[in-house]
Amino acid sequence: MEQLTKRSLGGGKEETKDEFANDDIAIEVLSWLPIKSTNEFKCVCKRWYELLSHPSFKSSHFHRSAKTISGLFVQGLLYCDCCGNYIDIKVVTYISIGEDERHAVYQKVFDILPEKVVVMASCNGLLLCRNIYKVDHSSETMKAKPQEVVLYVCNPLTKEWTALKPHYRYENGSCYGFVHNPSGSSGCPEFEVVLAERPLHVGKDPYRFKIYSSRIGAWRTSKEVCTLRHRLHAHHSCFTNGVFYWLTFDHSILTFDLKQERSEVIKLPGHPLHTEITEGSYMCLGVSEGNLHYVCINMVELMIWVLKYDTLSPKWDLKYVKPQLEMCHPLMKGWEWLPTSRSDPLNWRNWILRPYALQDGILYMEINGIMCSYNFKTEEINELWNLLELNAGCITATTVIPYVKSLLQVPR
Repeated sequence: MEQLTKRSLGGGKEETKDEFANDDIAIEVLSWLPIKSTNEFKCVCKRWYELLSHPSFKSSHFHRSAKTISGLFVQGLLYCDCCGNYIDIKVVTYISIGEDERHAVYQKVFDILPEKVVVMASCNGLLLCRNIYKVDHSSETMKAKPQEVVLYVCNPLTKEWTALKPHYRYENGSCYGFVHNPSGSSGCPEFEVVLAERPLHVGKDPYRFKIYSSRIGAWRTSKEVCTLRHRLHAHHSCFTNGVFYWLTFDHSILTFDLKQERSEVIKLPGHPLHTEITEGSYMCLGVSEGNLHYVCINMVELMIWVLKYDTLSPKWDLKYVKPQLEMCHPLMKGWEWLPTSRSDPLNWRNWILRPYALQDGILYMEINGIMCSYNFKTEEINELWNLLELNAGCITATTVIPYVKSLLQVPR
C-alpha cells in the first residue's frame, strides 16, 4: 500500500505516515475487496491481518457484497416405502457457479466437522447441518427408533462451526428452519433454529415447535402446536419476512411466524400431480424479491406462483408460465412427445424436468439428468453438472441448497 510522504518544516528528513492509520477508513476501503482476495491481503502485514480478521470488517464486507449465489450444495436422499423413513446419503457435493471457479466440484467441504452430515438450510453465508440418521432394517417392525440429533451451524469458507444438541430424541422426519441475522437485535450477529418436531402418530398428534437462539444459547418449546393430516417433506423449507415455510404431503405448506410464534396451514395453488414415486420431485419452494414462491412442473408447462397477503389473508398469484415446448435447449430435444404420453398430461409430473430450488429469480432444476440454472426473466438455461456423476441422479430425491459465500463469524 502506498505511503503518504510529508517533509518537515525545518527541511529535515522525510516522515512517512500510513495512509490507513484510521481503522474505520481502512475497513471502509478494504470492504470492497473480492472475497477471494482477502486471504492474500492478510499476508501484507500484521496490522492488515488483524483488520481483515476483525468482526467489523467481516460485517462491513458482507453488507457491501453483492449476495450473489456462489454455488450449490447437492445431496441425495432416499425414501423407504417399507419403513416410511428417509435414508440419509452421506456424500455432499458443492458445485461452484461463481465466475472465479465456475463449475468446480468439491466433496470434502464438511471435513471440518467431526462427523458426516446432512445439509438442511443456508442463510447469509452460514449453513445448518444435521448428523446422519441411522436406520435399522433388521428389526421385525422396521420402525425406526427416535434419533439423537446433533445440529451444526458452520461457515465452510472460514471453517468455523458450533454444535447444538436438542434435548431428547426425535422421530425421523422432523424438519428444521434456520435464519442468520448478521446484525441481530443488539447489533451483534445471531442465528435461530426452529425444529418442527414430527409426532409419533402423524394426523392424530400435533407437530410441536422448538426454538434455539444463539443470543440466549438455549432451546425452548413454543406453546404453538399444529396438527397435519400428512407429514412434511424433508429439506423443502424456506424463510422470508420472519416466517418459515415447509412443504407437506397434503398439497399445502406449514408456516411458522418466528416473532408471533403462530403456525398456519396454507393450501397450494392448482392440484397435486400424479407421480410414481413417493417423494415429490415436481415442486419446490423458493424466495425471490423477498416473497415466497412455489414452483410446479407438469408434463405440459412450468408454473411459478408467488404468495402475497391481501388484508392479512394469504393469496397465490400465478407469476410465470412456460410451456415445455417453448423451452428451447439441446437437452429438451427428443422429448417433444412427452405432453402426449398421458391422456391427462396436466395432472402428471414431468419426467425430465425436476425443480429443486429457486433463489433471486434463478430456478435450479434437473433437465434429463443434468443440473441446470434457469433464469425465468431472461429464459436463459445454463448447464451446471451431470447429476449422475455426483451419485445423486438415481436417488429418490435430491436436496439442492443455494449458497452465498461470506466471511461472517459463527455466533457462539
